[in-house]
Amino acid sequence: MCDEEFALVFEQVKELSDKIQLAVEVPRITQRQVYRNNPTHTMPEEYYRRVVFIPMLDSVISDLKSRFSRDTLNSFRFTVLLPSNIVNCTDDLLQSSVKEIPSIYGQLLGLTVSSTRATLILAEVHVWRSRQAPISLCQLTS
Repeated sequence: MCDEEFALVFEQVKELSDKIQLAVEVPRITQRQVYRNNPTHTMPEEYYRRVVFIPMLDSVISDLKSRFSRDTLNSFRFTVLLPSNIVNCTDDLLQSSVKEIPSIYGQLLGLTVSSTRATLILAEVHVWRSRQAPISLCQLTS
């Protein structure tokens, strides 16, 4: 699959290089390479696949794994605490999200994992929610 995708990309590169009258060639290869790999190749396509395409794919995969790690995905649960989301959030969703805080961040916050701590955090979140709710004109006049 990687070879097929690279073949498509390389075809586009060859078409573009033909338009600007530039030949696709392998850069000069030294006999003794010290600071980087000097892969064996027979064609420019093979060289660029080994030197550019495959390392770039490895880098992208590595970046995606680090960007979407389990910790990062777990932190997305707490977007319900943002002022724009907390007002429209249901109590069940809010409660399930808040229950996760002591288990994930309890040590950082100096909390022990217990139901009392989760209840305390939930009470604080409800206060935060009430402060973020827009005050209607009816509430001001009564």
